[in-house]
Amino acid sequence: MYSSLPTLSHVRQLGTGPYSKVFLAKDESGKNQFALKYLTIENFPEDMQALIAHHFEQRIEKSSKFQHENIVSTIGFYADKKSSIMEFIQGQNLRRYVLSKGGRLRTDSVISLIESLSNTLSLAHKDNCLHLDLKPENIFIETNGVIKLSDFAFVPRPFFSESLTGADESFYPPSPYSSPEELSDEPVDKASDVFSLAVVIYEALTGFLPFNVNPAQLTWQALISAETRPFPNDNSAFSKATQTTLARALHRDINQRCDSVEEFRSDLIAALQGAKMAALVSVQNVPAPGTPTIKENERPEQRIKLISTFGERGEDAGQFLELSGIATGPSQIIVGDVLARRVQVYSKNGKWLFNLKSRPENTGKKTVPSATGGLFSSPAYMCVDDSGIIYATDSSDHYIRLYDRQGFFIKEVRNHPGKDGGLQGIACDLKGHLYVCDVDNNAVQVLSSATGQWIRSIGNRGSGPGQMQYPAGLTLDKKENVYVVDYALSRVSVFSNDGRTLTTLGKKGNGPGELNVPRDVAIDRHGNIFVCDSLNHRIQVFASDGRFLYSFGGSGREQGHFLGPSSLAIDPEKQIMYVADRGNNRIQIFELPRE
Repeated sequence: MYSSLPTLSHVRQLGTGPYSKVFLAKDESGKNQFALKYLTIENFPEDMQALIAHHFEQRIEKSSKFQHENIVSTIGFYADKKSSIMEFIQGQNLRRYVLSKGGRLRTDSVISLIESLSNTLSLAHKDNCLHLDLKPENIFIETNGVIKLSDFAFVPRPFFSESLTGADESFYPPSPYSSPEELSDEPVDKASDVFSLAVVIYEALTGFLPFNVNPAQLTWQALISAETRPFPNDNSAFSKATQTTLARALHRDINQRCDSVEEFRSDLIAALQGAKMAALVSVQNVPAPGTPTIKENERPEQRIKLISTFGERGEDAGQFLELSGIATGPSQIIVGDVLARRVQVYSKNGKWLFNLKSRPENTGKKTVPSATGGLFSSPAYMCVDDSGIIYATDSSDHYIRLYDRQGFFIKEVRNHPGKDGGLQGIACDLKGHLYVCDVDNNAVQVLSSATGQWIRSIGNRGSGPGQMQYPAGLTLDKKENVYVVDYALSRVSVFSNDGRTLTTLGKKGNGPGELNVPRDVAIDRHGNIFVCDSLNHRIQVFASDGRFLYSFGGSGREQGHFLGPSSLAIDPEKQIMYVADRGNNRIQIFELPRE
């Protein structure tokens, strides 16, 4: 179409990454549209600029010679070699497409996705070309249904390297779709793309990644050591054959994976088709929606009644991408969302009210110097005091943010004992003290809510009594004893207000009273202790003396069931419990026994 690269004018920005921006652009005729990518690395050290620019040039040169109907065409780059022209796709990327379908795809759609992606990768592999950057943002679905791959890396990206100072420096942000060998700077081959493809397919089927890792705190070390999630048992697509095929493709050892994408495609499609047929002919005894299962010592007065649910996957008001903490105030529910980087406030019946926000200009209010401005990177947990002040933590820094009843930022309080990591659970007492989980120091820090002055620490690093490895959610009882959930040790540690160790509840496991990655804890007006048992997909209930009473929930998408619940909060006066059902992108509201 052009004998040389066209002169383009910007229309609008399409997206941005850590090192580049992409714009929709038109040529001089105004009839032809393109995607124009610029490197934005001016503020990086010179050695980093050189490495990133070299890798960018390699990708563009190879991409411009690699043409296929299912690959986004690269036309070339300009003389500065810091801007390139690509085909503009009329459609959306896989991330947005899956969101538009409710957060996960049906089996038929997943089979079509596997066929298209594996066929394209297979052709690339025959030309000795690896993708090495396969992820939903690099997979496009055109308006006519054609699936296209973009942004072939061809060679491993420099996730980290030794700088001139001898220190490891991160160049490209690590991706949860990257294979372990890429992240470890080890040799890659076709099986590396198989691994990434398996992660994409797993997420399309379930709505979440196959590894337990915080998307907002990705490091290559965290990804390499991340714990693999158990396969969901509520999804009919996950037959034994499906689990076996995906487990092999996701194996950490490259030599244990499928030898080719063709083999992976053949095995997985056969497994999914077999699972679909089995689901059509099977009869399952599923509890009626809204009827949670009560286990162990079931008595009528212990029955939990589901009142309502609200929320769905999405980025609009009243929608969630990945739930974190939940808290209740005098008349509100406060809900954190890690991926959306926001905290939403709802009425007690689930009506969206507003998001927590910085105070706008021209209000006449005096501004206070702030490190965060009231904004979030990874909102974690919240609590509300009797006056309606909202306190919120962020897992990426050591600042506690304070907001008024209308959701406007007031100020922040710093956890001075903190180091590089962030904060998790938070609670407040009637004396104006804040109790906050400090992951860096494996302790609960007690601070003044008014001044931020440090008062004392509770607990320390270890696995013995009174010690913690990853304190997450916490709460206080009427005596102001402190209950702390330990994400890593799968137990609840109980301390007196002055820091003495009182007892522990639970241990690692999936039996009655056993916990698997608990995330939060709350106490009702009778002193019963409710623990959010995340990877067992249930809520476990203990008596005030530590005896296990019963559990309810179980893995599933039906009402009254959960997928990886992340937090819970109780209004003790009304005996109403709110559960952040993370995997189902919803809040479930339950009435607890009043007597």
